[in-house]
Amino acid sequence: MVKLISVISIIVASSLFSQFSTPLEQSNYSRLTTNTELVKYVQSVAAPSQWIKMDTLAVSANGKIIPFLTISKGKSNNNIKVLIFAQQHGNEPSGKEGALLLLKDIANGKLDEILENVDLYLVPQMNPDGNDINARRNGHGMDLNRNHLLLTEPEVIGLHELYNKIDPEVTLDVHEYSPYGKEWKEYGYRKNSEVTIGLMTNPNTDDVLRSFQRKAFIPFIDSYLQMKNVRFGEYTPMGPPNKERMRNSTVDINDGRQSFGILGSFSFIQEGMNGLDSIDNIRRRSEGQCAALTGFITFMNNNADTIRMMVKNAKTTRADRAVTAIQMDHVSDGEKTLKFSSYDGLRDTTIVTANYHTKVVPLLTVNRPKGYLVLKSDTLLKDFLTKHNVKVASYKPAKSDAVKQYWLEYDSSLVIEEFVIPVKSARPQVIKVKALDYLFIPIEQRQAQMLIQAFEPQCMINLLQYERFRYLMKEKFYPILRVE
Repeated sequence: MVKLISVISIIVASSLFSQFSTPLEQSNYSRLTTNTELVKYVQSVAAPSQWIKMDTLAVSANGKIIPFLTISKGKSNNNIKVLIFAQQHGNEPSGKEGALLLLKDIANGKLDEILENVDLYLVPQMNPDGNDINARRNGHGMDLNRNHLLLTEPEVIGLHELYNKIDPEVTLDVHEYSPYGKEWKEYGYRKNSEVTIGLMTNPNTDDVLRSFQRKAFIPFIDSYLQMKNVRFGEYTPMGPPNKERMRNSTVDINDGRQSFGILGSFSFIQEGMNGLDSIDNIRRRSEGQCAALTGFITFMNNNADTIRMMVKNAKTTRADRAVTAIQMDHVSDGEKTLKFSSYDGLRDTTIVTANYHTKVVPLLTVNRPKGYLVLKSDTLLKDFLTKHNVKVASYKPAKSDAVKQYWLEYDSSLVIEEFVIPVKSARPQVIKVKALDYLFIPIEQRQAQMLIQAFEPQCMINLLQYERFRYLMKEKFYPILRVE
């Protein structure tokens, strides 16, 4: 009888382990999950659960459903809210597959302990159009991870609407990076981190949050992934070392990490190592992404109260934020010893890297204005403000107001990082305006740092970088006015 009970126990345990197997697992890792399969899978996971709910984030450019899941045990109204979204780039599938493996573990109760203080909002796949044809861009031919400032694509608009609705403390954008390529092959070595994580780098994001990311999170996730036998490194695009500059990603606020970080969230990007093609080594890639996601949530659970307090402070408009950097650059803060693998992956080495640029320094700053004025007749700017949930009002000038208009001088020879800066100088002059013609955008709101960088004409990451807003340079007089 004891032997029979043992056999039954083994069968039951095996059944529980395989419950909610993902489409990738069901194919024995031979075929990537399609959008149709993903929607059916998340429906099957959410349907029997009392604490996993599926909703629609958006409908893609090509009319495909993008689901998201709310995972909350409802034990406390003070849980930290964590938003994770994957596969903005359709040809980077391991983030999606890793997110589905994470969902399986959650549904099977394996992560109950690390969800004690966390409400998780999970978007396994942002770009179904690109996913189904193994292409980077969506059905409109747009790079979704370069659309977070413009907000023209339905997928990204849906994500920002969700962000505004739930107001999460933490966000994570999941991608893949390529360690391969001609320049690396010629060099003979390549990056060897199976999972990398990038922090906020724009100096206008909250410095307390940036410090906690580096001092607390990076050591934790490094140790956690070592225990899981997953090679970890901080996200470092560009290279090879001592040939090209290496840095800790861009300062741009037009991507999925810093578009939320600039609003005061504790925001990250995660990049797994991709394969020689989309299916190559997909099991290891997906399981590595899942392990990193589990470690990420574990850290947020363990530090929930601390992070919530820091984010609450970061999301307020403080008087000490008097200056905003509008031109900035990565610089070296000394040599770094980095780990690499031979191009064929058969041996590892360390290389002292002299051109590793980890520190961001401001090159040009502006004082914080009282607000900005935009013409009521400018429909594109009004659409921009609406999509970013920016507060606007009719302009009621105070006696102390000085309304200034920039006189622009153009010269596109200045390039910082990858940004061509078309405005050489912007000389302010005080003018009088007809108040009824303008909308007033008060700077005392959460979007302040985003607005200053988007509107200032000499900023390296402003709206003038995009064809949609080039009309703002049509005349010498810049039409967005500063109120001081």
